[in-house]
Amino acid sequence: MREETGITKEDIQLTHLMNFQYKMSNIELEVYVGKLNKNVELVEEVNKLYWIDKNENFFDTDKYAGEGNIGHIVEQIQFYKDRIFYN
Repeated sequence: MREETGITKEDIQLTHLMNFQYKMSNIELEVYVGKLNKNVELVEEVNKLYWIDKNENFFDTDKYAGEGNIGHIVEQIQFYKDRIFYN
Protein backbone atom coordinates (compact mmCIF):
# COMPACT_ATOMS: atom_id res chain seq x y z
CA MET A 1 0.00 0.00 0.00
CA ARG A 2 2.83 2.36 0.81
CA GLU A 3 4.43 1.86 -2.59
CA GLU A 4 1.19 2.46 -4.52
CA THR A 5 -0.41 5.21 -2.41
CA GLY A 6 2.02 6.50 0.20
CA ILE A 7 -0.18 5.14 3.01
CA THR A 8 1.97 3.63 5.78
CA LYS A 9 0.99 1.13 8.47
CA GLU A 10 0.96 4.00 10.96
CA ASP A 11 -1.67 5.83 8.85
CA ILE A 12 -4.32 3.11 8.82
CA GLN A 13 -6.18 0.70 11.06
CA LEU A 14 -6.55 -2.62 9.20
CA THR A 15 -8.97 -5.37 10.16
CA HIS A 16 -8.75 -8.90 8.77
CA LEU A 17 -12.32 -9.35 7.57
CA MET A 18 -12.44 -12.72 5.81
CA ASN A 19 -10.68 -15.29 3.66
CA PHE A 20 -11.84 -17.00 0.49
CA GLN A 21 -10.44 -20.44 -0.29
CA TYR A 22 -10.48 -21.51 -3.92
CA LYS A 23 -9.81 -25.21 -3.43
CA MET A 24 -9.69 -26.14 -7.13
CA SER A 25 -7.09 -23.44 -7.83
CA ASN A 26 -5.22 -23.87 -4.54
CA ILE A 27 -5.58 -20.13 -3.85
CA GLU A 28 -6.50 -18.32 -0.66
CA LEU A 29 -7.60 -14.69 -0.81
CA GLU A 30 -7.26 -12.71 2.41
CA VAL A 31 -9.51 -9.64 2.69
CA TYR A 32 -8.62 -6.69 4.90
CA VAL A 33 -10.58 -3.49 5.39
CA GLY A 34 -9.05 -0.30 6.66
CA LYS A 35 -9.75 3.19 7.86
CA LEU A 36 -7.25 6.02 7.78
CA ASN A 37 -6.56 7.49 11.21
CA LYS A 38 -5.42 10.85 9.81
CA ASN A 39 -5.35 12.82 6.58
CA VAL A 40 -2.73 11.47 4.21
CA GLU A 41 -1.25 13.03 1.10
CA LEU A 42 -1.58 10.28 -1.48
CA VAL A 43 1.32 9.52 -3.80
CA GLU A 44 0.57 7.89 -7.15
CA GLU A 45 3.07 5.43 -8.55
CA VAL A 46 2.88 4.05 -12.08
CA ASN A 47 -0.90 3.59 -12.10
CA LYS A 48 -3.32 6.48 -11.52
CA LEU A 49 -5.50 6.11 -8.41
CA TYR A 50 -9.17 5.73 -9.26
CA TRP A 51 -11.77 6.47 -6.58
CA ILE A 52 -15.11 4.70 -6.61
CA ASP A 53 -18.21 5.74 -4.68
CA LYS A 54 -19.01 3.25 -1.93
CA ASN A 55 -22.61 3.08 -3.21
CA GLU A 56 -21.60 1.61 -6.59
CA ASN A 57 -23.17 -1.69 -7.60
CA PHE A 58 -20.20 -3.95 -6.91
CA PHE A 59 -22.28 -6.95 -7.97
CA ASP A 60 -22.14 -5.67 -11.58
CA THR A 61 -19.97 -8.37 -13.15
CA ASP A 62 -19.70 -6.41 -16.40
CA LYS A 63 -17.82 -3.71 -14.48
CA TYR A 64 -16.15 -5.53 -11.57
CA ALA A 65 -14.22 -8.80 -11.44
CA GLY A 66 -14.80 -11.58 -8.95
CA GLU A 67 -18.22 -12.95 -9.94
CA GLY A 68 -19.92 -10.80 -7.29
CA ASN A 69 -17.33 -11.36 -4.55
CA ILE A 70 -16.54 -7.63 -4.35
CA GLY A 71 -20.22 -6.89 -3.78
CA HIS A 72 -20.35 -9.56 -1.06
CA ILE A 73 -17.25 -8.08 0.62
CA VAL A 74 -18.70 -4.55 0.56
CA GLU A 75 -21.98 -5.84 2.04
CA GLN A 76 -20.07 -7.56 4.86
CA ILE A 77 -18.15 -4.34 5.57
CA GLN A 78 -21.46 -2.46 5.84
CA PHE A 79 -22.95 -5.16 8.07
CA TYR A 80 -19.97 -5.18 10.48
CA LYS A 81 -18.90 -1.52 10.18
CA ASP A 82 -19.58 -0.76 13.85
CA ARG A 83 -17.29 -3.61 14.91
CA ILE A 84 -14.65 -2.91 12.26
CA PHE A 85 -14.45 0.86 12.76
CA TYR A 86 -14.84 1.00 16.52
CA ASN A 87 -12.41 3.93 16.97
